[in-house]
Amino acid sequence: MPISAGNDRTTHRNYHRTHTFRAGAIQSGVERTYQLSTSSCPEGTFLLRSRSLQKGAATLIQHLSSSPETTREIGRRIATSIQPGSILLLEGSLGSGKTTFAQGVAEGLGISEPLRSPTYLYVIEYEGRLPLYHIDLYRVEEEEFLEELGLRDLLYGNGVSVVEWWSKFPAFFPEQAIRVSFTILPEGDRSITVEGWHP
Repeated sequence: MPISAGNDRTTHRNYHRTHTFRAGAIQSGVERTYQLSTSSCPEGTFLLRSRSLQKGAATLIQHLSSSPETTREIGRRIATSIQPGSILLLEGSLGSGKTTFAQGVAEGLGISEPLRSPTYLYVIEYEGRLPLYHIDLYRVEEEEFLEELGLRDLLYGNGVSVVEWWSKFPAFFPEQAIRVSFTILPEGDRSITVEGWHP
């Protein structure tokens, strides 16, 4: 059973100045649009670097994050436009920023309290603009256990599901879910690629 973690609806106000420019011609059928955004949020003002890659019908948005604050801001931005029933599938190694990103999503939904790790609880529910289900499948070994958790009802309900370690059971999740991949770069920055989100 999901565990309720409060109903704080405090929202953050974010202010953005965005400059978009196109770099070069379209190469190999991939159009690159780069954005530099100056963002103000509770942690301060910082530069958010991103680019959009169009491959056929699929749109990939790639962000470069140099701090936890930037990673949270990316999550906040996505949360402002997602709809009931949205599923965000997070993939990346330990320490790559998945939980930090999930905290940003929570803040974007009006949840100001820190997220608690759901590793041992599997699912923690938070109340915001939309219900948020923070799901961690790291310790789950059998797909049948997902049914016992009632996960399918959560995924196809009216809330927002943020799922860590979903790739252990890829067939369980819908193809139209938003996929967010985290890569730790050699210099310590994070490359965060978002697929299936349309801002």
